[in-house]
Amino acid sequence: MEFNIENLQKCKTITECSKLLGYSYYNATVKEKLIQACESIGFDLWSHLENINKNKQKLCLNCGKPLNRRQHKFCCTSCSATYNNKNRKHSAETKEKIRKSTIKYQQEHPEVFAKFINAGIQSNLNKAKDFDIAFSHLGQSKQKICPVCHKEFTARAYSTKYCSKECVNKSTEVKEILRQKQLERVKQGIHSGDREFDSLTLY
Repeated sequence: MEFNIENLQKCKTITECSKLLGYSYYNATVKEKLIQACESIGFDLWSHLENINKNKQKLCLNCGKPLNRRQHKFCCTSCSATYNNKNRKHSAETKEKIRKSTIKYQQEHPEVFAKFINAGIQSNLNKAKDFDIAFSHLGQSKQKICPVCHKEFTARAYSTKYCSKECVNKSTEVKEILRQKQLERVKQGIHSGDREFDSLTLY
């Protein structure tokens, strides 16, 4: 093939460009001759190859990030799940089945969920300090009995213990916690001990 701009534009690799000069290989000597030959006909070789590489670059179907050679459609399992789960709708019955099966699996295979915590795969597990904190609420109800006024109430969170701030302030357990904290701060010299602590947010 003749060494001209039209044929160079058809080349997809530096080796193919070298073959137009009669070389079946590419090294420093061929590179120098190839550059000189391209300059003599006014062809920007490196811009041409750079544009080809950009067009070859595959992007993640979900987030649009560039993929490496081992990745085909997605950059990570999270993007794969997000993309494939789009517009997927479950009925209330199916959601309940998924919830029950998740609880059952968690109880039968605690070591698997422990790995999730260490790897930080799920955001709620990422924030958990240990296994018990992450999964202690599974199967529990938010309907609780306040230990102070003994009234039934719907808790805002699974860790909620009291129905109101008034009951928090009346709780002997909370008062003892605050007293111990105050004594500790007095020992450290960061509190005079002449005023009480604010109440805890436990409702």
